[in-house]
Amino acid sequence: MNREVIWQAAGGIGQEHLTFSDRGEVLIADGFAIVKPGETPLRVRYQVVCDASWVVRGVAITTEVGHGSPSVIELRADGEGAWFDSEGDPLSELDGCIDVDISITPYTNTLPIRRLNLQPGQVEEIDVTYINVETLRVERWKQRYTGVEPGVVRYESLNSDFRRDLEVDEDGLVRNYPGLWTRVWAG
Repeated sequence: MNREVIWQAAGGIGQEHLTFSDRGEVLIADGFAIVKPGETPLRVRYQVVCDASWVVRGVAITTEVGHGSPSVIELRADGEGAWFDSEGDPLSELDGCIDVDISITPYTNTLPIRRLNLQPGQVEEIDVTYINVETLRVERWKQRYTGVEPGVVRYESLNSDFRRDLEVDEDGLVRNYPGLWTRVWAG
């Protein structure tokens, strides 16, 4: 699967372009977003590298606010739940997390959707490495995914009362993330 998509943020302030490449044993997602999650517009470039089983092996995020210097975060994962910072130091607070959730993109919902391959009625609770792009804060979050019907997966943050039924295509890429993102182009 080699794909490109463009998502438009709800309210019209923000857009993301994602290119996805399947290179056999390595899956690479490269995204660029211009968003306004708070008072100031933010430019975000990210790359997520997974193995062929949709298990995250690396994440790199660069953010820029206004005319300021870029901020960068890089994380590596061993595929079995251990995470490391850019210096190779272990991040033990993330032990057991397989997936990553980057706050501004609907793409990272694709990772557990593809990895779990939920059928209607199936429910899975997972711990993820959550990255807030405004602050570059990294923490563990609990999430629940439920197969609702073909093409619809329910996402719930167990750290809050946030819940959405995501409409996805045959590749698990979001078509509609109610109130947040709508896919406006796919190729």
